[in-house]
Amino acid sequence: MLCGQLQPDAGEITIAGKQVRFKSAADAQRHGISLVHQHFTLVPAFTVIENLALPFAASSGFVIDSAMLAMQAQQIASKLGWSIDANSKVSDLSVGQQQQVEILKALSIGSNVIMFDEPTSTMTPETVEELFHVMRDLRNSNCAVVLIAHKLKEVLAVADVVSVLRKGRVVVADIPIGSTNQKELAEWMVGDVPPLQKQRAQTKEPLHTLSIKNLCVNGSYGKVFVDDVSFEVRQGEIFGIGGVDGNGQIELAEAIAGVRRFKSGSIEWSGDELRIGFIPQDRRRDGLAMHMSVSENMLIDGHRDKSLLKLGLLLPNHVVSWSRTLIHNFDIRAGGPNVAVASLSGGNQQKVVVARVLSQDPNVIVAMGPTRGLDIKATQFVHDQLLGARDKGAAVILFTNDIDELTLLSDRIGIMSAGKLLRDGDVAQMIGGIE
Repeated sequence: MLCGQLQPDAGEITIAGKQVRFKSAADAQRHGISLVHQHFTLVPAFTVIENLALPFAASSGFVIDSAMLAMQAQQIASKLGWSIDANSKVSDLSVGQQQQVEILKALSIGSNVIMFDEPTSTMTPETVEELFHVMRDLRNSNCAVVLIAHKLKEVLAVADVVSVLRKGRVVVADIPIGSTNQKELAEWMVGDVPPLQKQRAQTKEPLHTLSIKNLCVNGSYGKVFVDDVSFEVRQGEIFGIGGVDGNGQIELAEAIAGVRRFKSGSIEWSGDELRIGFIPQDRRRDGLAMHMSVSENMLIDGHRDKSLLKLGLLLPNHVVSWSRTLIHNFDIRAGGPNVAVASLSGGNQQKVVVARVLSQDPNVIVAMGPTRGLDIKATQFVHDQLLGARDKGAAVILFTNDIDELTLLSDRIGIMSAGKLLRDGDVAQMIGGIE
């Protein structure tokens, strides 16, 4: 509503004491309000500079000076420590780089009110601090900054005042950041505080091993994104892979999951039947059919479940019952199996993906940024599911650039850098040492 995409049913929005009502996002931008979306509003087939030009095209009938716009964007990017090719197609960029373009688009407009919706969900700690530096600069230049976030450390690090919403209602409002703390904020947000450490169950002797040997994977235009990577992951363990976004993690994850061809090398499983479950990084683009129902999305993997079939045909009543069971077991907050998945919150959409994957009892799980943009409870839920799958004997490969998540869940850790896998070792040796 604040950025003009939805119309309020009640209440009012005022700017400098004057009541306003936005007819569209372009109308809000004309009033100096921009939103950096968590789910990107970029055109994948367009170049970076073409996407940056879109807000100007919506509000101007004049020819856009693309060279000047590219120079301004590069100046902002350089200040943030980012390096983005303005002529690259957005579809060729990693999720983290697309997030950077989304932020550049809002900053290039020169708005005096900028809202950030989970802007750090794909960023490393270094780039997060760079973004926060920009936010502080914006604040000091009389720009109002609204940060919508679930990561409490980030809220405490950058905000001046904080308000908390829970189930659509304001719990507390305009609390000075110096008068609260992380524990209190968590209690306001979810009602109780999840434990910070996980108790690891003793697993049985691993039965089988997934071996990645000398794997090379090409990205766009034939460029090598995964360069001679080798590692093993055993049943009953989580192998965590961290690193700055864009260093080959997506290409490696997709090659292991079987959704991207690899150039050379091998992927070998020591057991008889390999069942891979894949949790993609972008649930909206790669994990879900947004216009379809919860039940239909469950069937993307579940259609192979023999209990749902008779003579090769799906049994509608069995599918509904099966879907309801998954909705209950995975605590998916939805009106029922026939509700469109687009109507669910981000956390519940992610639960649909996780439920669909785990319902097929995979013996290898490839999880790519599985908690991106989730709140505390949804993050805890996904963590519990991955740990539970590991304890039941799955081999889990976790890709994440969240260091806390990496060290909390992983039994062993590797770091991707420039397409190579570095620093493979035990968690105890890695904590505090990731640079």
